[in-house]
Amino acid sequence: MLYTTKRLFVPLLLTLLLPVLAGCKLIGDDVTSASDARYAFALRSCAPTDGPALEIILATDQMSCTQAEQLGYEASQDRSLTRLYLYGISTPKAAHTHTLGTDVDAEPQYSQGGWGEHCPAGKPCATVQQGTVIFLTNAKDDLMIEVTLHLEDGTHITNRLPLVSCERNIFCG
Repeated sequence: MLYTTKRLFVPLLLTLLLPVLAGCKLIGDDVTSASDARYAFALRSCAPTDGPALEIILATDQMSCTQAEQLGYEASQDRSLTRLYLYGISTPKAAHTHTLGTDVDAEPQYSQGGWGEHCPAGKPCATVQQGTVIFLTNAKDDLMIEVTLHLEDGTHITNRLPLVSCERNIFCG
């Protein structure tokens, strides 16, 4: 009788605990997700030092370069949007890698490599703490972008997308 009770108890315990354990996040675990962005745009911009910068917009919605250029920060609340600023460059070049990072003691927070934020629709934006942006080409020589971002909230975002390079005349300085 005791043997039968043990045989029934273990499966019953596992049946009850597995759904609970599956929903738990272990301490130190990071959330990893692929970005929901399907479109990437590159626009000339200016760095905080008035030098050149390249603004990268990762968006869920298809849009023209004009729409991407006119996209304000307030628009982030009705759509998922990731903005990245790469300092020291004005055009994307294949086979180049750029590193993003945040100097938390600087005001505004930025590093030499660039700055970024991810804004999920209807939620607060999260600053990119560290990240890598790689420009590459596919088999047809189309420009692509690959991003790996580590956000301040512990989320990791990865994505590889075709990149639309938009012409924007801008003067920095």
